[in-house]
Amino acid sequence: MVQLSSVTVGVVVAAGSGSRLGAGIPKAFVKVGGVPMVQRAIGTLQASGVVSSVIVVVPPDWEGEQLNAVSREARDDSSIPLAVIRGGTTRQESVARAIFYSKSSFSSSEYIVIHDAARCLTPPAVVRRVAEAAWSFGAATAAVPVVDTLRRVVGEQQSSAIGRGEPRPHGENSVGRKISAGTICGELDREGVWHIQTPQAFELELLSRAHKAAQSEATDDTSLVTPFHPVQIVAGSRFSFKITTPEDLEFAEALAGR
Repeated sequence: MVQLSSVTVGVVVAAGSGSRLGAGIPKAFVKVGGVPMVQRAIGTLQASGVVSSVIVVVPPDWEGEQLNAVSREARDDSSIPLAVIRGGTTRQESVARAIFYSKSSFSSSEYIVIHDAARCLTPPAVVRRVAEAAWSFGAATAAVPVVDTLRRVVGEQQSSAIGRGEPRPHGENSVGRKISAGTICGELDREGVWHIQTPQAFELELLSRAHKAAQSEATDDTSLVTPFHPVQIVAGSRFSFKITTPEDLEFAEALAGR
């Protein structure tokens, strides 16, 4: 088992637009408890004690002083070497750029830990568990088992502008919005089903090879690696939820306040 964090680089993916959050700025730079998500994510990687450097991937259209300002602020808060690079138009391209940067600039790195800035409340202990599993098995991800009942649904949620004095079609409320997202049509077995989270950790060369061989766009890196190598499941945390909607942000603020 690898014992030294000097062979492991951390990556914070912070290049998403966050349009569903509706904040008007890239999601990773929205504050939770007064601290930008990206800063919290950087702090989590540092506090884990398993990475010797961090790469932060920011939106691809950031230029000049905007990029430099983020770089300065991130480095000021960092106790280990830190680089800020531009991402791509997709998450997959952003991670690929971080892999290339890691191999060219942090040449001693043998492992890589990928973490989403939007999962900014992840406990550092989860990062350590995932990295240690990757050191032993080559690839690992944080995850939590599904506990909710799962059902397949048909039908799409819609909305329409209906005046208060007009008759309402079946299923709409007083403001003319659909109150049903669909109809249950089947049952899904939740046995052995897990919510995949980040961090995810891999042998650097393994992840690099998986990205080069990718035939289609993937939502996370385990999707690219599993055709080549088994990915171990490591106990994640319910605190590692992904902040995507205003409701998620409200919940995160309440947790951060604790």
